[in-house]
Amino acid sequence: DTVRVIYPEIAMFDFNKADIKPDAKATLTSFSNVLKKYDRIDFIINGHTDNVGTDEVNRNLSQQRADNAKSLFVSNGVAESRMQTNARGASNPLETNDTEEGRQANRRVEMLLYERK
Repeated sequence: DTVRVIYPEIAMFDFNKADIKPDAKATLTSFSNVLKKYDRIDFIINGHTDNVGTDEVNRNLSQQRADNAKSLFVSNGVAESRMQTNARGASNPLETNDTEEGRQANRRVEMLLYERK
């Protein structure tokens, strides 16, 4: 009973950075407007990384990415109480980590939406 929202076509983060890139920020801001219309929908923000670096570094970086996405949603009027964040590190790649393009796609946040009971 969840919906997974991803934006694989958008480069969300630079290597080893947690700051949301401008194009991704615009997309997530637009998504904020949708979320505000459906206030019975809560969601989990999962942060992800590529596989470069240690598990600990990637876990911390993915948490920072999720936290930054949460802050963006809050700054755009989405209630903080509707969100949780998780660090996923490099554990769930969308694409191969053997190419720069694949690693870029893996540096992302995903949202899992579900209806509040």
